[in-house]
Amino acid sequence: MKLETLAKRLAEKTNTPILEQVVLGEAPITELPTECMTWTGAKLGAAPRKGPRVSREARDGLTIAQVQDQPYGIIRWQKKTISVRRLLFQLINKPDYEFRMRCDCNVPLCVNPLHYTVEDITPEDVDQDGHTLEDITFDGDEGWELGEVEELVEILLTENEPSSWEEVVDHPLMEDVPPELLREVLVKLNKEHLT
Repeated sequence: MKLETLAKRLAEKTNTPILEQVVLGEAPITELPTECMTWTGAKLGAAPRKGPRVSREARDGLTIAQVQDQPYGIIRWQKKTISVRRLLFQLINKPDYEFRMRCDCNVPLCVNPLHYTVEDITPEDVDQDGHTLEDITFDGDEGWELGEVEELVEILLTENEPSSWEEVVDHPLMEDVPPELLREVLVKLNKEHLT
């Protein structure tokens, strides 16, 4: 999947159009709104844990406590499921170090990079060159899922009015989308005339 497609999806799922330009480097991060950008896509941590959690702090010994997780947004990117807030920080700031993020606004599902404090956790004896964003490639080799293609087709149909299969396939959003999955989604959405 191309970076442009990912940027568009991130902007759509946060209802923040300027985010697309910030991710692509076409606008500074200061253009982002100061209020929370709530993620409306997939999330983890919304359901309570199935069992108690054991504390790992050595000073307390092993303690057992019920933990209420805070939900956080996730997205599929390069065959992996990744936290949206972490991916946004990586794409916008391109850190060359290992980091931990802490939300300052305490709003569940907020992904606004301006609302996070980032802490460098790279050990001093580790070479930082192995931890760069350059390891992420944009070569389109990601396995496509039906839901992802459905989202892209819905964006295409909302923003454009294609009248033929060629117009659908040639649109930049559909780059690298397998044609058989694209046809399946169009049929599912009652748009057989575009196949």
